[in-house]
Amino acid sequence: MRSDKELKKLVNVFIDQDNILNIVFSLTGKTTEEEEVKMAKLAKEHVSSLLKKNFLQKYNTIINLSALTGLSGGNYVPSEARKIYAEISTYNQRNSVAYVGGSLLIRTVVKFILLIAGKEKKMRWFDKKEKARKWLLKQKIK
Repeated sequence: MRSDKELKKLVNVFIDQDNILNIVFSLTGKTTEEEEVKMAKLAKEHVSSLLKKNFLQKYNTIINLSALTGLSGGNYVPSEARKIYAEISTYNQRNSVAYVGGSLLIRTVVKFILLIAGKEKKMRWFDKKEKARKWLLKQKIK
């Protein structure tokens, strides 16, 4: 199993020059359920910390899932991780969300999470980050 230090390097959260919140997962290879839950918690911590620093600002968001492979051996995303991702999707500071990449399994899980959270209307899937950025730059922050 990967250490917490290794896992922290695999979740990158930042605001870019266009004021777009970026959440990039760089996890490749097979993972354990425990690693996936830790990754979800790390993502939540990073996003929460960044949004607290800029609590009056709303952001369009890119969630880059292109590098994700082998989640739980490719079978599913653990329930605890899904709950954490659902919490992140309800943050009011997020406006439109563009998802980049992701397998059919990942797309299905994310759509389910967003449906439960009531946030599926302001999101789109893209195969390329450049197309996602173009779409987000056209979205007005409400």
